[in-house]
Amino acid sequence: MRLVCDPAYDEVDLSASAEELNRLADAVAQGEGLLTSSPGSDGLAGVEAKNTPGPGVLSSSFNL
Repeated sequence: MRLVCDPAYDEVDLSASAEELNRLADAVAQGEGLLTSSPGSDGLAGVEAKNTPGPGVLSSSFNL
């Protein structure tokens, strides 16, 4: 998986295999999970999904 921050739109561009996208979808559906980028990627380190008190899921990206 490769994650690249797009500061102009405050979004993250994601390139991933079908398996990685399924894991991300499962993390969002469950409201928790951590997925990391491919080793050697020059983008962001990963994405974390967390439950929120209201509807929806908070997802955040991070650098190491």
